[in-house]
Amino acid sequence: MVLILYDPDLIRKDPSDKYLFKQLKTKSELVFVCYQEEIRGVIGKIMKYGIKIKGIKPFNKINILYCFKPDTLEAVKQHVTIDKEVVEEQLVPADKMEDRLEISDDILQKCFNEKTVITVTMRNGHVLKGKIYSFGIFSIRLQIDKKNRVIIFRHAIYDLAYRKTT
Repeated sequence: MVLILYDPDLIRKDPSDKYLFKQLKTKSELVFVCYQEEIRGVIGKIMKYGIKIKGIKPFNKINILYCFKPDTLEAVKQHVTIDKEVVEEQLVPADKMEDRLEISDDILQKCFNEKTVITVTMRNGHVLKGKIYSFGIFSIRLQIDKKNRVIIFRHAIYDLAYRKTT
């Protein structure tokens, strides 16, 4: 008997979904940066709206700001700055679509094509800079340096800035 730990219909053409399902399959450890905590562990199950880390109770995906592999932790820490004004707002997860920042796929595609450095401010005040490696309707895979990437969840973005080119 084969136990299926996820619904194959949930796999979309989105970097975060593909990445998370790959990590589930390979039993790789991840670091999830959430609003109030960092959660580190191996994914045991992926549900439509939640993730179960082995040994930890399930948590809602809406609480995830970004994630990465533990071996990139030091590089990520070096690349994260803090926007104190956003921190002071004490934002919570944006459940409603109208509370989320609208980010045009056309802008993301242009930044991807032109290899433009973008600056992403998360709803907790963390600021990351890098080039778009890939993106989908739920996430942006950000190349923060030559060998390290972070998956940023679009529902958790407070602001996105880029230098316009003509």
